[in-house]
Amino acid sequence: MNGKRLGPRPAPPRYPILHPHNVERSDRCINCGRCISACIYGCHERSESDVRTMADPKASCCRSCFACVLQCPRGALEMHPCAEYAALGDHVYTPSILCSLQEQASAGRIPVSGAGYGGPFDGEDYDNIWTDMSEIVRPTRDGIHGREHISTTVHLGRTVSDLCGMEFDSQWNLKSLIPPSREIPIPVLFGSLPFMPGDGVISSLALAASQLTTYLTLRPDQNPERYPEYFNHLLVRLRPDEIETRREILEWATMIEIEPDDDPCRAVERAHQINPHLLTILRVPARRGAEGEVIRLSNRGAEAIHLSADMHGRGQDGVRMLECLRDCHRLLVEQGVRDRVTLLASGGIAAAEHIPKTIILGADAVIVDVPLLVAMECTVCGKCRDGEPCPRSIDSVDPRWGAARVINLMLSWRDQLLEVLGAMGMRDIRRLRGEAGRAVFADVARKDFIKRLAQPAYEHRPDPAQPGESHKAGLFEAAVSAPGRFPSLIGSYKVLVDRSLCTDCGICADSCRYRVHRRIDGRVSLDEPLHSRCIGPECLENDWCCVNVCPWHAVRIEQDPVDQVLGDRRWTASLLRATWRQARTGEPPRDSESEQMGASGGGFDAIRLARKAGSGVSGLADLSIPLNRRPEGLRISIPIPIYGGGMSFGSISLQVMLGRAMAAQRLGTFTSTGEGGYPAELFPFAANIITQVATGLFGVREETILCARFVEFKYAQGAKPGLGGHLLAEKNTPQVAAMREAVPGTGLFSPFPFHSVYSVEDHKKHVDWLRAIHPDLLVSVKVSTPADVDMVAVGSYYAGANVIHLDGSYGGTGAAPDIAKKNIAQPIEYATAQVHDFLVSEGIRDEIVLMVSGGVRTAEDVLKSIALGADGVVLGTAELVAIDCVRCGNCERDRGCPIGIATTDPGLAPQLTPEWVRDRIVNLYKSWAVYMQRRLRDLSMRSITELRGRRDLLEYSGPIAQQGKYARR
Repeated sequence: MNGKRLGPRPAPPRYPILHPHNVERSDRCINCGRCISACIYGCHERSESDVRTMADPKASCCRSCFACVLQCPRGALEMHPCAEYAALGDHVYTPSILCSLQEQASAGRIPVSGAGYGGPFDGEDYDNIWTDMSEIVRPTRDGIHGREHISTTVHLGRTVSDLCGMEFDSQWNLKSLIPPSREIPIPVLFGSLPFMPGDGVISSLALAASQLTTYLTLRPDQNPERYPEYFNHLLVRLRPDEIETRREILEWATMIEIEPDDDPCRAVERAHQINPHLLTILRVPARRGAEGEVIRLSNRGAEAIHLSADMHGRGQDGVRMLECLRDCHRLLVEQGVRDRVTLLASGGIAAAEHIPKTIILGADAVIVDVPLLVAMECTVCGKCRDGEPCPRSIDSVDPRWGAARVINLMLSWRDQLLEVLGAMGMRDIRRLRGEAGRAVFADVARKDFIKRLAQPAYEHRPDPAQPGESHKAGLFEAAVSAPGRFPSLIGSYKVLVDRSLCTDCGICADSCRYRVHRRIDGRVSLDEPLHSRCIGPECLENDWCCVNVCPWHAVRIEQDPVDQVLGDRRWTASLLRATWRQARTGEPPRDSESEQMGASGGGFDAIRLARKAGSGVSGLADLSIPLNRRPEGLRISIPIPIYGGGMSFGSISLQVMLGRAMAAQRLGTFTSTGEGGYPAELFPFAANIITQVATGLFGVREETILCARFVEFKYAQGAKPGLGGHLLAEKNTPQVAAMREAVPGTGLFSPFPFHSVYSVEDHKKHVDWLRAIHPDLLVSVKVSTPADVDMVAVGSYYAGANVIHLDGSYGGTGAAPDIAKKNIAQPIEYATAQVHDFLVSEGIRDEIVLMVSGGVRTAEDVLKSIALGADGVVLGTAELVAIDCVRCGNCERDRGCPIGIATTDPGLAPQLTPEWVRDRIVNLYKSWAVYMQRRLRDLSMRSITELRGRRDLLEYSGPIAQQGKYARR
């Protein structure tokens, strides 16, 4: 761009960026100030007028971490939905998209968050597309950090159809006409704005377009001649009849766009007579049959065609722009003229991920509009369309500030585009055009998945009996109580006591059978009710209910508003609470759907496992599975079909690492180090530790391989497929840096891929390298889920792997670009069935162990995974939820997790002890073991291995209508 790489610069917002939730302080507050120390974002402070009292929480600071809510001793803080946030935008420009765009415009950085994707499983339009990624057999490109160049430059204009037909004069000067063309460094042009902006907006966009070397579309009534310094970056939109009346514009213009007409090519000819160097774009509204018009214009010599839809991506007759675009591209290809003309597309392009998806469907570049206004703090309220003044006065913004924000947004989009291209292994954006084979379409994948569910059950070779494995591990012994570590537990209901009426008589405490009410020994007054124990309005039917027995009518039960803010579509509030209860008590899950299913609308949430498929069997089923089905190597079995996934030192605290290792030892299973090295404190648990070898090779030493029975190669991670690992600088403390042999305070990247692996043969050399160090080692290969994941799995088998670990795209992470968490690769449910079927067809299914992860939340999900074809699952997020994770996604922000989980901050990490972490995880596993025993008994199975591949027990029920409160997050 202008001969050098343009970088972002800070452009702070004029208005606070809204957040989904607000914390509110009730009259139960005792002004103790504990919330001040609990919140690391500065939401709470004492009142300036009276330091004895607390001021109202600052809404602009809240990150929905629940730390203050959990640590309030009186339950006086409540999280509520932010009404202003919920009112933002519309169904395309959702509140989350608008706020993300504004944050990108402020700093120019890629949006990064932790905890994994929490939105719908799939959807319409852009949410129906997952981009592919490359792995082992098709290496990726590491372009985002500058190690490899990836071009995002595109060519605009008609190409020469026949070089051999060029004519030259006697002096060999070219006589043939070369069509005019332009190049832009990012495949984005600025379109006509749907709202009429003021001069400040136009000046901002013109300056930004010139800096980015792209083009801004203006109409004649916007007086483009007032911006002579930007003439080379203006695209003037004209009606055919204005070619003559606005002739002065054509004399200086470099590009024009011509509105639809019966014969727009005649206007093109006249424009070229006035200015032969002019590049013309013909606008074609998206509608059914538009592909015929595109072909006609291309055959008439059109240089570029703009397929346009409204701001929501719909054409004149309601057709989807993406559908129309794909039809146009396909017909141009079939006619053999696709490379002659530039095809641009606009309408509904609201986020960075929409650019590669639009290009995959056939566009050369995109034209954006509304996001440019959002960058300057437009909230898409629509008031300007009704003639009302803009509530944020964007019509009068400072052009330098506005341009900086637009440039920041476009640079963030460019870097996110590089992430997608790098994951796909492409070096040039032009290679992406029309490559629909490098995309996974959710509707097509769903049909294929449903078809797989109807296939006959796989008759597998039984594993050698492992009698008593599950019982030796003590899975069915009584659980240890592991109470919550916070004064307040999050429940479904609030028991409100009117202190002006209550006399502390204690009748409620004596009557309540759930011990909601209590009086601490030595105190006269009753303590704050334990709200999480209340069962809600159904208790009112009991004559001993506190509401009924209170003689002063001082007690009432209300729905806790936390249900409106806690969780997301994948981990709903009820799923989180159920997991906390299981980890706290060890009690098995209940059979209710709310405790076993989320609200994502697909995948595990759309599959049901038969409730009873036989007469049942007596006794306990064997839950153990082998981890080696090859004739050579160690014979290792685990008593439950679950082990812990990789979480690196730096991503989580040492306390959590130790607690996970202690839990694995007690249960007789494994947990992985992640890629951050092998702390010395883990050596006592070496027999239950998986040493992970990732692309950065952080902390990988021969001694950590020699002490391991099980080593994992991490080629990819489901939450950021094709992108490698990233530890943010804030979490790279001196202790973490020493372990990784790095400089403290610097961001650490694990480049993707292994730059020594470009084929299955190279992959085998990696496995052989480990076995040269430790001959009896079991080797797992962790991969993500590209479209050809079945080929990757077979390649890993022939490379010598004992375990293939598939990590689906909706898994958890300590930090990942948001564009990667929902858009790259396919969900684990589809990949599991695909890989299992291919291994069966290759005749090697019984010689390899298939473990899966990335969206497994419940014991029922474990059983569904195995019925789809897996041998077992790898848990990550569920273990963290067991130790109080609320999935706020702040793992990577500032000091890390405010409640001590995903942090190495010395002031935050000690909130947990390894022993408490151990007990909570052990309780969760025991809880699930009891549940799986019960379900297997109902299915007349004596072993968990009998369930593998039994898709005849699965029913696809379609989306669950449970998404209301999460709809606009």
